[in-house]
Amino acid sequence: VFGLAACGGGNEPAETPAGETPAAETPAGETPAGDEAKTIKVGMVCIGDENDQGYTYNFMRGVEEATAQLAEQGINVEWVYKTQILEDSGCEDANIELADAGCQIIFNNSSGFESYMLKVAPDYPEIEFISCTNQASAVDDLANTHNAFANIYEGRYLAGVAGGMKLQQLIDEGTITADQAVIGYVAAFPFAEVVSGYTAFYLGAKSVCPSVTMKVKYVNSWSNA
Repeated sequence: VFGLAACGGGNEPAETPAGETPAAETPAGETPAGDEAKTIKVGMVCIGDENDQGYTYNFMRGVEEATAQLAEQGINVEWVYKTQILEDSGCEDANIELADAGCQIIFNNSSGFESYMLKVAPDYPEIEFISCTNQASAVDDLANTHNAFANIYEGRYLAGVAGGMKLQQLIDEGTITADQAVIGYVAAFPFAEVVSGYTAFYLGAKSVCPSVTMKVKYVNSWSNA
């Protein structure tokens, strides 16, 4: 189930069941008599929703693919979302509501959610809580807290290669000089995840455009670029 992690609002939490779950379906985690399929109820606390066409949207695309792959293994996943949650105490409430709704696993998809998630996790030791992008959950003393995230720096590197190829083309054509090959990078926060991302981008660009340099500007926001 942790493979589900392979996949940054408003103030009102919106609860949205995902997938088509029959009303009379076997309770989560139980196996229907004579049938090897089972259902797992999973919650996700999201900083955005499916309409942001970015961070949360990509999580939901990942959910669709993971759900399909698990179904092939006889595991049905019933999803419950809390969307448009801010990085404040509302995140704590969202985790509690998902836990009380019977979710066996709860994902928190934004960096600022982790501290609130960790306030809730000790009260629900039977539920697995996963924080995306952070690291505190991996080194605390709770057995039911975890970290998960994709290796996004790999994609950043490839994007940097594409940018570097264009810069080198402009140099070769005489449109710009080598010392004018400067990249501007708008970064969110000075977090390890962000730093590794723009570092990978720069290294990708430099691999094909040796003279490239890069200037980084932090905006201290996930969405106000």
